[in-house]
Amino acid sequence: MSLIRVLGLAAVLAGATWVLGWWSVPIAGAVYALVRRGAPHVVRESVFAAVLGWGALLAMQGTHPAFGRLSSALSGLFPVPVWALMLLSLGFAAALAGAAAALVQDR
Repeated sequence: MSLIRVLGLAAVLAGATWVLGWWSVPIAGAVYALVRRGAPHVVRESVFAAVLGWGALLAMQGTHPAFGRLSSALSGLFPVPVWALMLLSLGFAAALAGAAAALVQDR
């Protein structure tokens, strides 16, 4: 597994999410797996890149004052701590990218 490839894909995933939205994550994961078809660890690289990319987006947005208000509003809706919601969003990105990459790899 190459750190450079993972960081590059993380940058692509974060940028695509920023510009196009969350649905770009499975598309980017699938395209990455298609380009690297047959290579080892493609799904694992997609999962790690999604977590890093969305983690960077969360860290960047975490400095915004509205993030605290949004976090408290979400905590009022869901009876879990804010950190659990952040982990859930990272897991969502990982599942999207990993599942798309796995589907392309199996074909």
